[in-house]
Amino acid sequence: MTDEEARQARNRQYFLKSLGTGREPVPRQWLSVRADLTRLGFPAHRRPHVETGDRMLIYASGHQRIVAAGEMASAPVFDESLPEDDERWDERDAKRWPWRATWRPLLAVGDVADGFELAEIGVSTLSVRSQSHVFIDEAQYRQGVGLLARAAASGGEAYVPAYRDSLPRTPGDPR
Repeated sequence: MTDEEARQARNRQYFLKSLGTGREPVPRQWLSVRADLTRLGFPAHRRPHVETGDRMLIYASGHQRIVAAGEMASAPVFDESLPEDDERWDERDAKRWPWRATWRPLLAVGDVADGFELAEIGVSTLSVRSQSHVFIDEAQYRQGVGLLARAAASGGEAYVPAYRDSLPRTPGDPR
């Protein structure tokens, strides 16, 4: 581990990040939306207190399921332009979610139904209502990763970027 990696691990934060909204939930086969696998949007009211190296669980709003674990790949940057890689966004979305950051999925289930409920890591659905992200502790994050791994091992699709590109393509693979 490099000195920089050790510093990041000491200062690492853990949070739950919503993807989609109750009004516009992510599709059930959410891995098919390429932009959701790289970019996160945060609301305009203030810069989010998340940094490169922080770890997150991804919560599929509207489905009330956690579907992925990931790592922040960049710090948030203010940008009100329309994303070129996501036709779902319009001018209103770009103004509502101008803080943008990239993330790296570490483990995910491909079907939202294979995810797990917030209560399984001790988080109330009321605490995430109308929030783009909420902080959790390391134990909740690790418990979530374990639940995702169990779901992937019992039939849900596992998505691990470090290995995914070396796997043979299958019909319907969104790569």
